[in-house]
Amino acid sequence: MIRKRLFGLFSLLSAVMVLGFLSNTARAQKPGYIPIRGAGEPTAGIVDIHRGIGAYSSWFQPFRFNVPDGVKVAVAEEGRFFEGKAPFVYGLQTDSMYRLRISSIPLHNGKEIYPTIEIVNRLYSPVGKEFEFPVVVDITKEDIEYALNGALVTRVIYLERPETAIPIDSTAPGGKYSVDINDASDPLQVAEQYGPIMAILRMGSRIPLEPPNASSPFFFGLPPFTTLER
Repeated sequence: MIRKRLFGLFSLLSAVMVLGFLSNTARAQKPGYIPIRGAGEPTAGIVDIHRGIGAYSSWFQPFRFNVPDGVKVAVAEEGRFFEGKAPFVYGLQTDSMYRLRISSIPLHNGKEIYPTIEIVNRLYSPVGKEFEFPVVVDITKEDIEYALNGALVTRVIYLERPETAIPIDSTAPGGKYSVDINDASDPLQVAEQYGPIMAILRMGSRIPLEPPNASSPFFFGLPPFTTLER
């Protein structure tokens, strides 16, 4: 996980951490979205990924959202947010942007966060077993606290390359690797060095002014999603 946290002009922390076997995360906080680069700009690999997505834009890649105990994750659909059961696993369509809702936050009664997740790429799991191999998105208590306090938290989730993977059991206590990056580092550029980017999660303090509907720019047209629960 590569992360930068910024409140105004004050840098708090930067780190890289290996989070798991299938997917890892680059995380940052900036006072605005991290833009997708143009083809002529340096490290435009993510643009190449987007261009190639057209061949499978109807694919629903399962994503599992790991959140603190008690916290719930829902996906916007027409007129409401669909809230599955923990663990929260949703099949999200490649080349789409989704509006999520994070609720039931301990010690923050009634407060909610409405992140976005941009689906960039997919895994090639065995047919019929796609939900057994979701891309993992970790949302920590710390992430939530920062978003509730007005910061923008951006996570870049990538698939680790086997030939460069760090041989650490990330499920064991202390089984994580970290290294600092400076404030000028671009988390997309850093993530691309570790593997292909799968998704970009952005958490901030914006809230909806109306129920989910396809005509509102806040909900990005309400792209379809799937789940094993319906």
